[in-house]
Amino acid sequence: MQEQISQDRQANQPFKPAMAVAALLGLGLAIHALIVAYVGQYSAPGYIRAGVIIVSAAIMIASHPLARLAGRSVAGKVLGWAVDLALFANLVWATSLFLHEVANPDALILSYPPDQIASAVLAILTLLELTRRAFGPILSVVGLVALAYVFWGANSPGILSHGGFTPEMLVETVWFGFQGVFGFAAGVVVLVVFIFIVFGAALEGSGAGELMIRMALWVTGRTRGGAGHAAIVASGVFGMSSGSVVANVVGTGTVTIPLIKQRGFSGRFAGGLEAAASTGGQIMPPVMGAGAFLMAQLTGNSYATVCLAALIPALLYYLSLFISVETEARRLGIEPVPAKDRQALHPGDGLKSLMFFLPVAAILVTLSMGRSPSMAGFWAVVTTIAAGFALNPHLRAQPMIMIRALANSPTASAAPSISTVAV
Repeated sequence: MQEQISQDRQANQPFKPAMAVAALLGLGLAIHALIVAYVGQYSAPGYIRAGVIIVSAAIMIASHPLARLAGRSVAGKVLGWAVDLALFANLVWATSLFLHEVANPDALILSYPPDQIASAVLAILTLLELTRRAFGPILSVVGLVALAYVFWGANSPGILSHGGFTPEMLVETVWFGFQGVFGFAAGVVVLVVFIFIVFGAALEGSGAGELMIRMALWVTGRTRGGAGHAAIVASGVFGMSSGSVVANVVGTGTVTIPLIKQRGFSGRFAGGLEAAASTGGQIMPPVMGAGAFLMAQLTGNSYATVCLAALIPALLYYLSLFISVETEARRLGIEPVPAKDRQALHPGDGLKSLMFFLPVAAILVTLSMGRSPSMAGFWAVVTTIAAGFALNPHLRAQPMIMIRALANSPTASAAPSISTVAV
């Protein structure tokens, strides 16, 4: 019943106009991720990367508009949207200049007029601003400090000093080539990361998220930590498929945090435990965070090798969390949940668990066959959708739940993609 209520809430959630635009763009981006994962790089890399960055920026502006800071002020909202539209228009223009430059390699060694330099610098600052809206000021400050060091680092003392860069040299490296915004990191995001974010959203839309929490509560019902241990198990299992901290917290924390508090743990402990457990999903194979894919590309090792290397540290990480919860429960005098009050499995839960195990098996089999991680992600998405409709009657009755989940996945992934290319 809890699973049905959660999915009904997701299906009936009203859309604001800006969020409707973001959802439509997100659905298109999800379909694009599936196409890229299956057919590979179908066009010149510059065009694919530029297109995804532009769409991601549009999603970020629609879902995190500057106008929301204006409160009820109509004039403030109009001004906020005007600024956002101006920034987006410049971003599109600067991106078109990049595409023109990479289409004419001989022109890359020529000088850039002041208006193009200004447009490129403003586009870089726009990406940093969108990063700030999504993650707060820290990442953006790191990017701004790096830009400041480029311009004024020549005056730094000792080994911190460099030969100096002009604005023209900056934009040539960061914007008008494949060493900066449109470079290696953007390629990994477009070709690999997006498809696994879509996979995590499809898994949640299939109803597997609530099932994982219920099974985790059943498994850990006899321990002192109870819901605390269930949060660790659920976050670890969810992290195996999503690799996203935010999606993990939203998918499991909304249920586990209140349960942890009910067991007698403090609110701070409950929030900290869920955050720590969800963060571990980034290093939990087979699907990890974007850093794992970057690591595989930078080191030249296969993604399967990175997964094997991360397995033992990930298990030790979750074991340490498990011991910490047990220690805190003993300190507070919390006893195991009485047998009559423990979570019971629903009829058919064993069969429904295939909604999770089949996609993970598809990933492992595809990787073992020597195929690319993106192809593994493609078959994981296909398997998840097929298993969801086959095993979840509620999803069959309301297929829009899955469509909304797929639409929301790139909406959530736009923020990390923008921050990756910006910083």
